[in-house]
Amino acid sequence: MADPYRQETGNSLMVIGWLMFLFALAVVFFRPAANGIGRTVIDLIAIALVAGGLGCNGIGYYIRGKAH
Repeated sequence: MADPYRQETGNSLMVIGWLMFLFALAVVFFRPAANGIGRTVIDLIAIALVAGGLGCNGIGYYIRGKAH
């Protein structure tokens, strides 16, 4: 029987991961206007958001799969 708590936790982590991807896309979209704080900082923020999004999606998928 599926554990609803683990399933919901996995789904929540996956949503957070996808939101991090969307924020990374927004950061990349506004990259040309980033002369004030430096493009390297913007690149690092985008890379961190993508890595965090991948991590949250992977962990969420693993937890959701274990709930079945």
